[in-house]
Amino acid sequence: ISGIIIDAFSGMRDAADAKEDDTRSVCFVCNLDRFKLDQQGIGFDKHIATEHNPRWYLFFLLYLRVTPTSVLTGQEAYVKSSVWPARRFRWLPREATLTLKQDEADDELA
Repeated sequence: ISGIIIDAFSGMRDAADAKEDDTRSVCFVCNLDRFKLDQQGIGFDKHIATEHNPRWYLFFLLYLRVTPTSVLTGQEAYVKSSVWPARRFRWLPREATLTLKQDEADDELA
């Protein structure tokens, strides 16, 4: 029985370690990995701090939640109607960032 308990805790620890590793190596917002951002972008840490800070997205959603739709801009109203009640998140940048696109555009011009 103790072997089963130890195996269960080991599995839970492995799952927690995988989640923590994912948090440290993949952008929460755009889902780009650390390697690609470090090699082709501005660097993972700078990307998180300046472009896709999860707190900014949270604050934006909280702002939308408490602000009446009548005073929102068109883009804000679109996001609010996408998130509540539909829970669609297509407005988030997936696998894209401005600095990575800028670097790719510079390469094409060269």
